[in-house]
Amino acid sequence: GNDFDAAKVEARRFAERNNFRYVEDGREPAISEGAGTIALELGEFDCVLVPVGNGALINGIGTWMRHAHPSTRVIGVCAASAPAMQISWQTGTVQTTQTADTIADGIAVRLPVPEALEDMRHTVDDMVLVTDEDICQAMRLVLDHAGLVSEPAGAAGVAALIAHPALFTEQRVATLLCGSNIAVTT
Repeated sequence: GNDFDAAKVEARRFAERNNFRYVEDGREPAISEGAGTIALELGEFDCVLVPVGNGALINGIGTWMRHAHPSTRVIGVCAASAPAMQISWQTGTVQTTQTADTIADGIAVRLPVPEALEDMRHTVDDMVLVTDEDICQAMRLVLDHAGLVSEPAGAAGVAALIAHPALFTEQRVATLLCGSNIAVTT
C-alpha cells in the first residue's frame, strides 16, 4: 500500500484469505501491556509525552501511570499531517483522514483503531500536534546532544517540547526515544 494503513488493510486481507489470525497494534490488550512495561522505568513526572500510532504504546504507558503515578499527565503526540488519532480522541468518535503524509511513518495513522480510542478515554489527558519540521529538529537535537539516532516517530515527544514549550514550562517532563527505523537518506 501507499501508507501504513493501506498496508494494514492488505495484511488483514491476506490473513483472512489464508485463515490466519491478524494481530493489530492498538486492538490487542497484550501488546498494550507489553508496551506499558516501558513506564516501569519512569518515575513520577508532571507529564509524559508519548508518540501516538495505533494506541498500544500510549494506552500501556497511560494505564501504568494511572496506577503508579496518578498525578502524572499523559500527553499524546501526533504528526500534524496525520491527525486522525488526535481528532478522534478529541471528538470521542473515529475520524479518518484521506492522507497521513508525514516523515514519521510510525505515527502516520489515517484509520484509528476503535478499541484503542476507547481505552484512551481513560489513559490520555491531552494530545498535541507536531510538524515534520519539528520532528526533524528533534531528531537532530537527539543526535547532536545524546548521540542517538531516533526514527521520526520516536522523536515526536522531543518535537512536542520544541513546538509547544509554553505547555511544559517549569514542569518535569519525560518522553520516550524509541525506534531507529530510519532510512539512511533521512
